[in-house]
Amino acid sequence: MTGRVKNVTCVMQELGYLDSALEPDFDRIAARIGRLPVPAELRRDMQDGVQFCRQFSQCIPDSRRDKFMLSGELLRPMFFFRCYKHKKLEACIMKDVRERYQQAAQGQGLEDNLLPNTRAMDLDREAEARGPDGLDEDHMAAAVYEFLYGGDNLDTDSFF
Repeated sequence: MTGRVKNVTCVMQELGYLDSALEPDFDRIAARIGRLPVPAELRRDMQDGVQFCRQFSQCIPDSRRDKFMLSGELLRPMFFFRCYKHKKLEACIMKDVRERYQQAAQGQGLEDNLLPNTRAMDLDREAEARGPDGLDEDHMAAAVYEFLYGGDNLDTDSFF
């Protein structure tokens, strides 16, 4: 493993995302989700995402591992965290959909909710206004998150 990969695995182990065998620590991840101060449906969707991605990451064919520059033991965790990143987004979208339907069922108008107003979109607009050199703490945190959970530069379609 390279120094950069060792640093990332060390950080992820310290945060409780990886166990000593460099596998995702599913129990600690599930426990952390269980403690989140969010609606029960969102927690359940996130827990379901962990289980889905756990099963998905177990299906990586050994014959295809040689195509990637990572060592074999890091491929499964990388696939799990990339999958889970998308499942968390899906869970948040479902939360928003549920809230909108509840508002409609209660007779509240949806006119002001038709356009999404999320923090991420606000940050993107602010970044565009500042230009390429104006990174703030939120953008640095997002960059670290992308580094830890995998960016979009890996071609996962070549596996299958």
